[in-house]
Amino acid sequence: MLIFFVIASGCAAEPAPGLALEAAWVRAMPPGKSMTAAYGTVINNYPQAIEIVSISSDAYAHVSLHQSVLENGVASMRAVEPWLMEADSRLQLEPGGYHLMLMRPQRAIAAGDQVSLVLTTGDGAEYRFTLPVESR
Repeated sequence: MLIFFVIASGCAAEPAPGLALEAAWVRAMPPGKSMTAAYGTVINNYPQAIEIVSISSDAYAHVSLHQSVLENGVASMRAVEPWLMEADSRLQLEPGGYHLMLMRPQRAIAAGDQVSLVLTTGDGAEYRFTLPVESR
């Protein structure tokens, strides 16, 4: 199994092959809330599509890709499964659109903390990211 370590940062650099996560952050929530979201830009730097089969975090019991949609005047969120990143593509994660839902925190998480995420692809590769928790 291949394991790739990536730390999200604001530095510009030549993209490494695989998945990258730029300008990523987790929204801080008041104590007692059971879910929050992560935002940023997911980038597939490979010349072929990558299927993301799972997302995990040691800080949350469940993490998944969701999309906010508005149908007939009613806003809702839908899980996106499977998650296929086309070759050389970008997916913007932002409020009101695609985002990572982080559910059931395993500990108290506040602004200034760091949250680890692991994206696992269909071929077993793991991409690890560290995101800051911010109040925005």
